Amino acid sequence: DIIFVNNIKFDINCNISPSIIEEMKELAKCKIQIGEIENFINDTPKIARYVYLREDISENDIKKIRRQKGKAKQMINFLYRATPLKPVDFLLNKLHIISFLQAIILDEKNEIFDYTFYGYQKSMKHKQQVQIAINQDKRPVDALKVYWSRKINDHWYANIGRYEMRCKMRELENICDTALLNFLNDI
Repeated sequence: DIIFVNNIKFDINCNISPSIIEEMKELAKCKIQIGEIENFINDTPKIARYVYLREDISENDIKKIRRQKGKAKQMINFLYRATPLKPVDFLLNKLHIISFLQAIILDEKNEIFDYTFYGYQKSMKHKQQVQIAINQDKRPVDALKVYWSRKINDHWYANIGRYEMRCKMRELENICDTALLNFLNDI
């Protein structure tokens, strides 16, 4: 699943001004508690320029951000795939929240997760929409959680000016994962 997700291509806006990149790096240093996420999002006029990567923010832009408050906590479940060793609060920073908001607001709304789940090849009637995963209460499939985690992390790396490095890291991950998969298949 990870190799499949890593090979999906989507566009991230990497045309971020150097001054915004420096501010984003500061946001990456600011830890945030789970209980503070909604208050952070309520400060919409302050964070909107980071979410939209521009200075001219409309009232409609602010409303779009505020509507995502409830979904922000769902995002936390996508950032880890196993029981974390440390509390999740320790792992979150304000840039994660900004990156999540970018992924949900700026990325394509009707994006389809074109993946045939193992064992469902014959009964799969439709492909899942990516946005549905955070709009429903039931647990999404693991591959879709991995994809959301990747989307958020890709925005995070783009926001600090390191997206090209992230793409190279993903290529290296794929090489290692493919080698491991080949090794395990040969056993």
